[in-house]
Amino acid sequence: MSDKNLAEEFSHLLLEPKNTFEAYFLEFSPCTSIVHTESEFSCHMIRIDVNGKDRTEAIANMVSQRIISYAIPRSEMAKAQKLDIEENTASHVLALGKKAQSLFTDLKQTGECGEMLLYLFANAYLKAPQVLCKMPFKTSSKLHYQGIDGLHAKYDEENDCFLLFWGEAKVYSNISDAFTECFNSIAGILLSNWGSTDPAERDLQLFRDNIDFDNPEMESLVLNFLDVDNPKSLKLKNCGVCFIGVDEDAYSKITENEVKKELISHVASWQKSLETRIKNKGLEKIFIHIFLVPFPSVERYRQAFLKELNLLNA
Repeated sequence: MSDKNLAEEFSHLLLEPKNTFEAYFLEFSPCTSIVHTESEFSCHMIRIDVNGKDRTEAIANMVSQRIISYAIPRSEMAKAQKLDIEENTASHVLALGKKAQSLFTDLKQTGECGEMLLYLFANAYLKAPQVLCKMPFKTSSKLHYQGIDGLHAKYDEENDCFLLFWGEAKVYSNISDAFTECFNSIAGILLSNWGSTDPAERDLQLFRDNIDFDNPEMESLVLNFLDVDNPKSLKLKNCGVCFIGVDEDAYSKITENEVKKELISHVASWQKSLETRIKNKGLEKIFIHIFLVPFPSVERYRQAFLKELNLLNA
């Protein structure tokens, strides 16, 4: 397999195209460069139907239906699907669904609702599939995991480099707090010196040790980019991807167009705030894509997500 083929192989790992989410999210401010930095951001709002009802609970349901692909390694999913076909049943995939849900049981107070949205947005909009399934590590009694919120990747044919996206998700009521905490967290990764004791290197080692594309040839090629002794590692570009969900009063308006108009009026100030945070952390020369999603209420979304997973009273 050549580097050129790698781009196509990564496309096969993608979940679904971004138009899948058009019934749930509206991109009211498309991808925009953040001046004096290498970063960019896009803004997405929660859709509102003609009855004036927003789709918060529908989004929670949609996200919960994707917990298997988020939480279960690809080879394990492929094995279950193969057995179901051979046995003319659905029992093995259903068992994975129960296993995936059990992985969330001990994490109901954490940020998984935001991290799953990061996962879906990186797939749909950046076309960068998840490359480290971290849920088994977060729930393992043998491993104290405090790593990144997501790790995604793709091969950039145009620039001939392997892009590794280090992910951070923050779902806060206050936008200033969300911005600050997001860049505090991701700076520690993106500015890492990649020494053996750095958190970023530990995540990278987890990726190396647990690489799983259900494609040995592809796995071998990707590992070359992660091996500092291999010349291909010179083509590894570390990038950032952030999902920031915040409360926004604009949803008090009646129609979707009214809400959209109000949100658009905030874009310039959000852009300036992001520029300031990026510069303050010395991240100007690193590519970061920020997905900014105002919610009617992030707590309402969090509760709806937990309800979908039957975790409110767990």
